[in-house]
Amino acid sequence: MFKREMIKQTHFRILEKAEKAVGFHFTYYTKLIEMQKVFEVMLVSLDKYPDNAEGVDAVIPKLQEIAVIISKLQNEYQIDANSIFLYIKSDVINDWYDSKIEELIKCMVQFKAHQSSFDESLAEYRHSVEMISSQQDDIWNKIVESASIMQKDISQILIILKGYIQTSKDIVEEIRKKVPKEYLKY
Repeated sequence: MFKREMIKQTHFRILEKAEKAVGFHFTYYTKLIEMQKVFEVMLVSLDKYPDNAEGVDAVIPKLQEIAVIISKLQNEYQIDANSIFLYIKSDVINDWYDSKIEELIKCMVQFKAHQSSFDESLAEYRHSVEMISSQQDDIWNKIVESASIMQKDISQILIILKGYIQTSKDIVEEIRKKVPKEYLKY
C-alpha cells in the first residue's frame, strides 16, 4: 500500500510539474511570436522611414511590454517550470539555455543601444529643424544610418527568435512524450 501511494504521489508530482512546464513554455512561445511580429512590423516601418515615422513610434511600447513579460517569465517562472526535468531527461533544454539565451541577450542589447542612438539623433534633428540648423543633413544621415543598423539587428533577432519558438515547441512535445499518457489531459 505504501509503495503504491508513493508511486501515485510521484506521478502526481510529475503531472503537476509537466503542466507548469507546458504552461510556461506555451506562454513563452506565444510571447516570442508576439515579439517576432513586433520586430517584423518595426523592420517594415524602418524600411519606410521617414515617411512612416509614427510606425516606429507605435511599436516601441509594445516591444517594451513584451520584453518585460518575457523577462518576468525567465526570472520568476522558469525555475519552477523546468523542475519537470528533475523527473525526465531532456534532449532539448540544455542546448537552448547554454547557447541561445546569451546570443539573444547580446542582440537585444545591441538593438537597444542602436535604438537609443536613433532616438537621440531624431530628437536632435527635430530640434535642428526648429532652429533651422546647418547641421540638419548630417543629423539626418545619422538617423538613416541608425535605422539601417537597427534593421540588421532586427534581422538577427528574428533568426534567433524563430529558433527559440521551435525550441519551445520541441520542449512541450518532449514533455508530452515522456509524461505517462494516463496523466495527460491533452
